[in-house]
Amino acid sequence: MLRRIALASLFCLSGLLLVSLAACSSSPHATAVIEASATAAILPSSTPLPPSPTPLLPTAPPPTTPPPSATSLPPVSPSATPISPSPTPTYILWDEAMAHVGETLTVCGPVMGTHFAQSSNGKPTFLNVGAAYPDPQRFTVLIWGSDRHKFPGPPEQIYLDQNICVHGEIEEYNGMAEIVVEDPAQIVVQE
Repeated sequence: MLRRIALASLFCLSGLLLVSLAACSSSPHATAVIEASATAAILPSSTPLPPSPTPLLPTAPPPTTPPPSATSLPPVSPSATPISPSPTPTYILWDEAMAHVGETLTVCGPVMGTHFAQSSNGKPTFLNVGAAYPDPQRFTVLIWGSDRHKFPGPPEQIYLDQNICVHGEIEEYNGMAEIVVEDPAQIVVQE
């Protein structure tokens, strides 16, 4: 009597593939069938496969119970959920901003100096975070004059000497990282 051994079972519940291979331990023919079946499971459907040999040995009768349906499977535990390899941080520190140019993040740090350039084009307000002007390592928060009225007071006074977190797209200007703020809700003062 031949001893039957289950060699491999692959179950993919996402609708990809269900392959179950079985073979006789003493039959080289069964090994060839398994290799051909495994190749068929791996290769794309456009790849021609060699003809499968006809089994010489009797096969096991089909199971009498149907396979479980997706609705009868137990729920997946949260620990089985794949974890993202590099999660997006909730915030970064001001001195990390240059490494994230082009990303929309929250940048945090102390406001070391401010300046309202009232006579310049666009009447910008600058909040220098982490280092004071003219330090080239500073992170800058830029508020254009057309958005100053949205703030409850002059931004250069409200945020001076405060620890803030500012949310927006990190841009590079003259080799320094900055975020342009159009709404006061983008800036949060840390307690």
